Amino acid sequence: MKNLKCAVLLLCLSSGYSFAQVSGYLGKRFSIGYSNYFMAAGFGPVANAESNEFLTGINSTHCVNMEYTIAKRINFCLSLQTLKTGVNPTKNYQKQISSPDYLPPLTLTYSPKPYLPMQLRTINIGLGCKFFHFGTLAPIGKYNKLEFLLFLSHLTYDPNNSFQSSASGQSVYTPLNGDAGDYQFKSFALAYTVGRSRVFWDKIVLDYGLRLAISNGIFTYMGNALWDDTGNSSYGSTDITKAMRQDVNKRIFREQLVNFHIGISFLAF
Repeated sequence: MKNLKCAVLLLCLSSGYSFAQVSGYLGKRFSIGYSNYFMAAGFGPVANAESNEFLTGINSTHCVNMEYTIAKRINFCLSLQTLKTGVNPTKNYQKQISSPDYLPPLTLTYSPKPYLPMQLRTINIGLGCKFFHFGTLAPIGKYNKLEFLLFLSHLTYDPNNSFQSSASGQSVYTPLNGDAGDYQFKSFALAYTVGRSRVFWDKIVLDYGLRLAISNGIFTYMGNALWDDTGNSSYGSTDITKAMRQDVNKRIFREQLVNFHIGISFLAF
């Protein structure tokens, strides 16, 4: 009888120890949900801005999140994000007049009538990890998150009704050389998030926090400051693709720099 009691006691202890080693919340490791990253559009226009002088509105990024608990205080994170915003060129553009050759190029200013920013749509892929603080178990409590973001950007506008030039004392709309008004670029960012998550009814996870991100657009700003002809406010006629890429990189940098986020997810299994 004594041996039987000892065996039962050891079995209970081993079962409790094994249960304690299971990561996640009540044994559930995988969650899927939605979150939104948002910030006032003070650094650039929203997609439907009616003027380039009044930068009002909210820029927001919609995000589908998937997380898996790989250790007691670590979640691996995968996200698919979509963003739609506006781009207002920071420089003028130049178009070379083919005949006569000695004439200087026309300076073109982005000024569509009615005004509408260049439309920027991005699909973002995020990979990262949440590191929960000591004394907590994922996915509950305060955390710090490190993340890599890949941006697949699509810039569009009407090239025939967007650029205005002054010639012979009057303003006329002039298309850029070989411009189709449709560009696709890739860029990336490194992000750091300070956040907190709570679990309700053993199924629903509420997540909120603040994210800081530095995209490769910072190199565009540094390049313009160090190597570009800062005294010239125009792009050359052969630099249209480069010019669009720079404007997109700068817009993504400003939009991603600081964002608040709130999200909700479901503990699946």
